[in-house]
Amino acid sequence: MSIIKCNIYALGIIILINMFVYAEGLERINYTSGSNVQAIADEKEYIWVGSYDGLTKMDRYTGEMTYYNSANSGLPGNSIGAIAIDETNIKWIGTRDGLARFDGTDWTVYNTGNSGLPHNSVQAITINDDNIKWIGTLGGGLALFDGTDWTEYNSGNTGLPNNRVWSITIDEANIKWLGTDGGLGVYNEGGAVSVDHFLTEIPESFILRQNYPNPFNPSTTIKFSLPERTNINLDIFNTLGQRGIRLLDGEFNSGTHEVTFDTKTRTSSEA
Repeated sequence: MSIIKCNIYALGIIILINMFVYAEGLERINYTSGSNVQAIADEKEYIWVGSYDGLTKMDRYTGEMTYYNSANSGLPGNSIGAIAIDETNIKWIGTRDGLARFDGTDWTVYNTGNSGLPHNSVQAITINDDNIKWIGTLGGGLALFDGTDWTEYNSGNTGLPNNRVWSITIDEANIKWLGTDGGLGVYNEGGAVSVDHFLTEIPESFILRQNYPNPFNPSTTIKFSLPERTNINLDIFNTLGQRGIRLLDGEFNSGTHEVTFDTKTRTSSEA
């Protein structure tokens, strides 16, 4: 194990690009062989680290490490692009040669030959509250996997900007944001679209989206979409069904609108 002492501002960026390091004051302790780290996941007492050379499981309290690669485990390849841990502590590992599922004992590999995975190079994995895996590939677009069925979204069957998906995140409003070679994409009710289309799309019917954050304190944002210019009344009700305040009252153009409600001032502001 090597210890590197350095100026955090001068060399921090270089260190983070080339190795996984644990910060303790100005000391940097290298927990890998020094090859590029592409993915990190936190599992309570363990840190999982993915690099070009395989997967490392580190006990964050003792420093003990376990190394996995294609020669000593069920990993389909050694270049790890993504790691995600679901609610049952199963590890989902994206490699350049397919997707691996690891329960601590057994490995299951998914690839284009035995599953609905659209491309074997997996660079991004995010798991939502319903335990659905959102998988970004470098060539096949976006795949959703619920444990049984696969759904594929690509630039051919939806508005995804590009089929090379590098990153995925889910915000408090349950909207999925996708980083692609063609720009930022968004997944909404109809599938994946470019962010420009998402912000300007005209819906076929009225849509009232989930407020975010929820629960909230002291403010929350409510978003709605209109197919045409319409008169809107937007009211806040309490748990007894009694109207407390009217946030909006007036005509709004077609498109997407949002309003922020502040419980402290009981006022709203449009955006």
